Amino acid sequence: MLMRGDYPQQYVASVRAMVAANVAAYRELGLPDGNQFERGYVHQLLLALDSYFTHRGRGMEGKDGNPLNELRMITDSLQGNDGQAAIVPVLAPNSTIKYKAETSVLRLEIGEPLDLDVAEYEKLAVAFLDELEKRFPPK
Repeated sequence: MLMRGDYPQQYVASVRAMVAANVAAYRELGLPDGNQFERGYVHQLLLALDSYFTHRGRGMEGKDGNPLNELRMITDSLQGNDGQAAIVPVLAPNSTIKYKAETSVLRLEIGEPLDLDVAEYEKLAVAFLDELEKRFPPK
């Protein structure tokens, strides 16, 4: 598949349900804030979320720093830009995206560690899916 220009409403709804279930499952663990498990769990959840929409068309996604771009930048950073994966990766710039921390969902500065918690994952996931539905409506 080269590119997706639309996503069925039921597909997006199922991903929303997955996000909610993952957040609920984490909260049921009752772990203290800021634990090491949370960071790794969130990193994997973000990579999974992006993978459900891997083939989204970049032209339709835009380059204006929207939540779709923000997730792309975060997952690129998690996977290691130029093979530089790290235990605590930092947000790397993307020369094709007009990213501004002050208008982003998570307000992360370029170079800031991606030490994200479940609440931040949920916030970005909801914004990402809302934006996806606007830019990639079902046919």
